[in-house]
Amino acid sequence: MTMNPEKLAKLQSQVRIGGKGTSRRKVKKVHKSVGTDDKKLQSTLKKLNVQPIAGIEEVNMFKSDGTVIHFTAPKSMSFFVTALLFFFNFPQINLILLRGGLFSIFV
Repeated sequence: MTMNPEKLAKLQSQVRIGGKGTSRRKVKKVHKSVGTDDKKLQSTLKKLNVQPIAGIEEVNMFKSDGTVIHFTAPKSMSFFVTALLFFFNFPQINLILLRGGLFSIFV
């Protein structure tokens, strides 16, 4: 039995991802799990029966080491039973200095 070299080269170029019995695929698909953490967090908060808070434009958290954690337009939720507040967004961390009773914030 003679094999056509072009056909043989075509078969060799195909990639088999997986073991025996799996279909041949050209590219392995990589699934990204970007939103899974947020979905898990949202489902956990839903089990706790938290309530969303509307109308919060920014949040500043002052730390004892002189830094400020600043959230712009955060998603905010509250758990009224234990007086917990949840803020979701990417924070900015700023340095704060006290000069003659006035605060200076360095970005």
